[in-house]
Amino acid sequence: MESQVKNKIITVLLSVVFSSFLVLSFSKTDGCIPVEEVVKTEEVIKKGIEESNETILVQKKMEKILQIIDKKEKLLAFKKIKREHSGIFEKDETIEDYFTESELNLLYMVVEAEITEGDFDSKVNIANVVLNRYYDGRFGESLIDILNKEQFESVSNKRYKKVKVTEDTKLACEYAFIFEDTTFGSLYFEMLNTNVHHKYADYLFSDGYHKFYK
Repeated sequence: MESQVKNKIITVLLSVVFSSFLVLSFSKTDGCIPVEEVVKTEEVIKKGIEESNETILVQKKMEKILQIIDKKEKLLAFKKIKREHSGIFEKDETIEDYFTESELNLLYMVVEAEITEGDFDSKVNIANVVLNRYYDGRFGESLIDILNKEQFESVSNKRYKKVKVTEDTKLACEYAFIFEDTTFGSLYFEMLNTNVHHKYADYLFSDGYHKFYK
């Protein structure tokens, strides 16, 4: 996301430089520039400078956001910047754009069921494992495929159908989609009192709720 802002800065500055170059080129060729061209070029330069100033402001805000440790706070701050400066951000894919409504509803339910009593960070971890399996390609061709294959205990025992999805769970899934993988590429997780995945996967870490493996 930070690279989007930097790319915008470069684009705007190039636009300003190019417009200025046009003015100089006209001046050197015949010394006479049509009034409408002068006005148009001035408007382009003015708009470019305004966009450049806004883009630099957004970049500074983004740098502050990336320093926020609390994941939920970081996500909400990022979403606020996108609302306030919608013209700066290119049309990037959101989790709603990338997955269907039925896929997301199932994802929310499974994450909620797997870590109902967990904190925001632990929900982000579970969501990351699901997304890692999707990106990996070996666990199914779609999110629905992965979640319907009973790869998760809450799906096998149908518990996911009984939970009430919270807003925190939805935000945690969104964080996992937008920001860094908090599980270092984990593809498996299990309860702390379970020992199954160590037989075929490498243990990575524990978040106090689950153990994670790759």
